[in-house]
Amino acid sequence: MKYILRIKPVSMVACLLFAGTIHAQFNLAGFNHIIGYGQSLSLGSVDTCIISDIQKYNSQMFSKELRSLDFASTDFANLTLSPLTEKVWANHVNYAETPYSGMSEMLIESLVKDNKFNETTQRFFFHAPGKGGTSITGLNKGTTTVKTYDYLVRGLNRAKQLATSEGLTYKVPCFTWIHGEQDLSTFMAPSTYKSLMKDLQKDIQDTVQSINGQTDRVPCVMSQTASFNRYHILRSTTYLDSLPNYKISVAQYQLALEEPTKFIWSTTMYPFIYGKDNVHLTAESSKLVGAYFGYAIKRGVIDGDTLRPIHPVKYTINGNELIIKFYVPSKPLVLDTKQIRFIDHFGFNLFRGNDRLDIKTVELVSEDELKIVCDEPVSSGDIITYAINGYTTGALNGARGNLRDSQGENVQFTIDCTTHKLHNWCPIFKETIK
Repeated sequence: MKYILRIKPVSMVACLLFAGTIHAQFNLAGFNHIIGYGQSLSLGSVDTCIISDIQKYNSQMFSKELRSLDFASTDFANLTLSPLTEKVWANHVNYAETPYSGMSEMLIESLVKDNKFNETTQRFFFHAPGKGGTSITGLNKGTTTVKTYDYLVRGLNRAKQLATSEGLTYKVPCFTWIHGEQDLSTFMAPSTYKSLMKDLQKDIQDTVQSINGQTDRVPCVMSQTASFNRYHILRSTTYLDSLPNYKISVAQYQLALEEPTKFIWSTTMYPFIYGKDNVHLTAESSKLVGAYFGYAIKRGVIDGDTLRPIHPVKYTINGNELIIKFYVPSKPLVLDTKQIRFIDHFGFNLFRGNDRLDIKTVELVSEDELKIVCDEPVSSGDIITYAINGYTTGALNGARGNLRDSQGENVQFTIDCTTHKLHNWCPIFKETIK
């Protein structure tokens, strides 16, 4: 018996509504301020290695530091502008290369290729007011945690003053968001995380518009955390859940599908190389993550393209076979075991209740379809997961999968002598087959 099953209405509606659409484009100002927000991964790598010690273009940061956690509140009044260059963070020597140099370089190179950036009249400015090990409740507006949202606001005000003093128009295209580890470690409800994310995006947009008077939206350009296994291992008290908490990762994936003009997808975090702690990135991977963000800002914010991750849009069951049709940003799909170390079933698992179904084979059958063959018939109501597996974090041994698109054949970024292909990797997800 063969029948077709479609995924949850939200995802299917998103696919139909936003496929190939363009929403409001962003016209660059003379001075374009990108806020880099989140927790420790937004603040830099942990191998004390600096790659980007020279500014390739004309991007800038505050004269004291890119990261403002150690600022006194009175420091903002005296800040000037400096070229964006990477430094080991003076009071936190385990923080080094941030994502922002890679973000700047990929963003500008992508814009220049389309004749959308003039280096003599336009520039980008980066400020990172995040804080390591901090819940979203400590980064949102109105929290008791200091030196986060209040410093974000101080940074906006000072950057606008500096732009005005040079006679430059001032805008904020977006804020970037690299976060989730703290809240997955304490088992925040995914519905709570999503609600707080929506509040954060609205609050930052409202704050920017009240300071600057711009009418442009201020979307969140986001990644997807992949560190749930490592945080599960680190827990030394009674587990709040019987499994590592992948639910924050899935919540981020859902936000990108449900509200793609407010939450713009850049990348999932499992394709990268992590340091010895299996929580923080190496310097090269931190810069490479930044490149993914830079390209997403160019496409999703400035061009106004609706970016969504790879995701299932249709299921077809034929006995023991399940065929999944995916939305694919850049066809064809590829099962890649070179960049990501092979993991069983290329990252896919099927469950009926708490029982795992035995998968015999997984193969691509077209440029956007994948077939899974099981030992027994697949049924409506079964659960499919992707990249909820592994032992620690990252491309070698972490929760991961081998499914990607082919964007990297045309979108590439060079770090030192290595050219990286910026493929879109399938996000971590859990879906009910309906």
